[in-house]
Amino acid sequence: MDRRDFVKVSSVMGSALSLGPAGALSKAFESRSDPPIRPGDPEWPVGWASYDPVASLEEDIADLQAHGVGLIDRDADTAEEARELLEVARRTGMKYHISTLEDVTDSAPLVEELGFEPHPARMIGGVYRGKAIDRHLFRFAPTAHRVIIEPPVYDMGFPYTRGSGGTGPQKDTVPVGHYYPDMGAPVKAEVVVPLKPYDGEQHLKVVPAEVTEAPAGAVPENDTVTPDLPSSPETEHRTLYELSFDLSGLDDAMLSKVGLAVYWEYGGSDQYWFFQNGTVSAAAESTRRALRKHVANVLRPWTRANGGAFPSDVVLAARYGDENFYITGHLNGAAVNYPLWDYSEAGISAFRANAGSGALEPPRTWGFPEVYGPDAYAWWLYSLHESCAQLCGIVREELDRGGAPELLLFRNTTRMDVFSLANDHDGTGQELLAEHLDMVHYDPYPVRGSGYATVIPHDMSYGAGLARRYERLLLPWMQAHTYGGPDGLQHVSPEDVQRMCSEQLAHGPDAVMWLGYGRTFPNERPDSWDAAAECHARLDASSPPKPEADVAVLRPYRVWALSSLWKNGKRRNPADWLLQQFLEVWAVQHGQPYDVFEVPPSGLGPKAEAALNTYAHVVSTTPHDHASWVIDAEQTVMDTERAGAIQDRFEAEMNERGWL
Repeated sequence: MDRRDFVKVSSVMGSALSLGPAGALSKAFESRSDPPIRPGDPEWPVGWASYDPVASLEEDIADLQAHGVGLIDRDADTAEEARELLEVARRTGMKYHISTLEDVTDSAPLVEELGFEPHPARMIGGVYRGKAIDRHLFRFAPTAHRVIIEPPVYDMGFPYTRGSGGTGPQKDTVPVGHYYPDMGAPVKAEVVVPLKPYDGEQHLKVVPAEVTEAPAGAVPENDTVTPDLPSSPETEHRTLYELSFDLSGLDDAMLSKVGLAVYWEYGGSDQYWFFQNGTVSAAAESTRRALRKHVANVLRPWTRANGGAFPSDVVLAARYGDENFYITGHLNGAAVNYPLWDYSEAGISAFRANAGSGALEPPRTWGFPEVYGPDAYAWWLYSLHESCAQLCGIVREELDRGGAPELLLFRNTTRMDVFSLANDHDGTGQELLAEHLDMVHYDPYPVRGSGYATVIPHDMSYGAGLARRYERLLLPWMQAHTYGGPDGLQHVSPEDVQRMCSEQLAHGPDAVMWLGYGRTFPNERPDSWDAAAECHARLDASSPPKPEADVAVLRPYRVWALSSLWKNGKRRNPADWLLQQFLEVWAVQHGQPYDVFEVPPSGLGPKAEAALNTYAHVVSTTPHDHASWVIDAEQTVMDTERAGAIQDRFEAEMNERGWL
């Protein structure tokens, strides 16, 4: 039985068995002398938690186990540390997961430390006339131009303060975060002029541009730094840039749809923890070689401490990275940059390898298929997602090679909205990641300042479908607290815990994981901690059934990749957004499961095509032989405030079709 079979066993058992701590080993494991610990095994922990010490490790373990938590994160830099942790685990019965597999894409120093030359990722960003150049086109006359460009904008206000940290209250210090802090000078600039509309081929003139520091006293048109913003060195001492280019002789070109492309390499910032230490290309060979070495280094102390064999009886899983591969803006205004990643040589090479060398120019401005064509966007987004997902595949290969084939690999792959454009542009392709990971692990946080949101059924219906299709374990994050606000951490109530538990169990999880022990639990809200114990008992007493979907949803990159935020909260190319409104009715309002297929630009493979025959209904945003409902947009731009009316229309049609 190989590693993938270990995971498949859990899927079968999850629907067929209800084993508590005293249950016997499944028949599925009898043919193996040393089976992996998986759902159905009496040692499988249904409650997981991130861990910060409260008392001593052993005292905390006793409390955790009394509340149904059987796995926490523990890391070891040396064999001696690992040996001590293994001794405690074997004495107490606690299991661990490793959390020190760092995301190399946001840690150039790690790549260098491991002996490789960092290959910087490259973004397109910046602001002209108060609009983000990565998602807006501009009108120019056929003459020479000098225009002022602002550096990339992260947020239309100041979401953070210097030195405040990620979990505490905002300190009374200098605000940071309007611009990407500590951004260096741009490395390159171009102007892209369409000579005529895309007609199956691109007709583009790429005009070289010179980018230099703007002269003293220069002021941008429609400045994003408005008088109402608080005082900050970030804006008061900003550097503006002058972009010089010549469009003379292009009188017949489409000068109302000119794209500005300014390229930057982000080295990160020490002003706030989130901005990290320098972004490297996921597609670069040096990044991948560094990651292989890093995985070996992380495994080594555990193997040495265990006499040369990885301790798979104790360490059950490993977490690689967290959320975004690339940093993205908050998208709360027309000036905020996505930005667009990764225009390094390696990133462009990955695109050309997929799209065909020289056949298509990469898109420099998001959301305009009339300029670049839908295939350019589809292949660019797919290539970005593929390069990032391949890093997870590399981790998996190195775990196997390093003697830990039974270790379950997972990663948190959303930020509170599986459909978020920020998730798209940070490199997160959910299906490609599900192919390479052993667990589907989302972090829907429903408890917010505005009240309890419906994000669990919104997100987990998507993730649970991928877990079913790929026979992966389902391990959702559970929210003990939420970050931010003037008072720092906000802690969940017992009622919140009970509701989260019920909503998650409806999707058939194999375990739940809390963020986390040592912050909210156990001291801040002992009543909520007891409610969490009740949730674990429910999950442990009877494995919840995994829903079976009779609806398949096709989400083609060729449509999905065109979706873009535009001005005043509107969406350009809204077909994928309309699909989201359909799913809001189907999955959130009516609690119906579905299985999503993220369709590559090259189309579905034979196995996926054959699988569509097993569904009663197929929904798509493009025509397909199996599609019984094709959702298309009647207009290029749609106001997102129409979501409620659109959902009502979908619900009425579902009833007419007899689907509900």
